[in-house]
Amino acid sequence: MAVNQSHIPTISDAVVELDLSNLGTFTAQNTITIQGEITEVAVSGGDYTTSNLPVLNGTVFTSTGEKQPYEVTVTAVYTEGHGSHTAIAGKDLQEALMAAHGDSAIGIRWAPAGADSGNRRFKLVGVLFRVMPPALQRNGDILYTFALRGDIDDETIS
Repeated sequence: MAVNQSHIPTISDAVVELDLSNLGTFTAQNTITIQGEITEVAVSGGDYTTSNLPVLNGTVFTSTGEKQPYEVTVTAVYTEGHGSHTAIAGKDLQEALMAAHGDSAIGIRWAPAGADSGNRRFKLVGVLFRVMPPALQRNGDILYTFALRGDIDDETIS
């Protein structure tokens, strides 16, 4: 069965939000919409550990262990003096992330097809374990990354 083009979201539809309150609640006063400041949301992890046990007749038994946490790494455009986010008291995003670095209930959520009712949204509330300073690149880009680790839930936006 062919996929209809209207069922494939475009990147310009995506909505990405952060909650740096260390509550992970995504209330209106502590949610920051950031898709205009980022270039990528990369997701990895979530695998189960496995182990193999070979027996004498050549058969191998494979068992699964614990599910590993997901890691969400975001690449962002570095800004200074932007400060339009009221949820972070007028700070630039990278500055606010540095202040929250190490907090354990930081949230990120993203809706690939946009935040309209009926669309799917993915959410991770976990540890903000990486906030890098901006890197200077020969092509003129000034980017930085930050990463969170935890479990991912998905929901249908109501």
